[in-house]
Amino acid sequence: MSTLLNHPDENASGDLKRRVTSFLAQQGVDSAHRLNIEVNGGVVTLHGMVFSFYERQLCISCCQRIAGVVTFIDNLTVSLPPSR
Repeated sequence: MSTLLNHPDENASGDLKRRVTSFLAQQGVDSAHRLNIEVNGGVVTLHGMVFSFYERQLCISCCQRIAGVVTFIDNLTVSLPPSR
């Protein structure tokens, strides 16, 4: 009988990804559900589009404050919403 066990790093990365996602949503980052969050060890990379420079700064600030984030890589793009 063989059992597949997750590598401890995968468990930690998954937990950190959940905490990043949750914290961004709690802080009111409107684009949080559209962002792609990659976690490899303590390295967190955000990919995706936000609609303001403020929102980008909020993402950066939030990610740098989360325990377990050793390095943060910003691959966010700011695309202002079309004017009405």
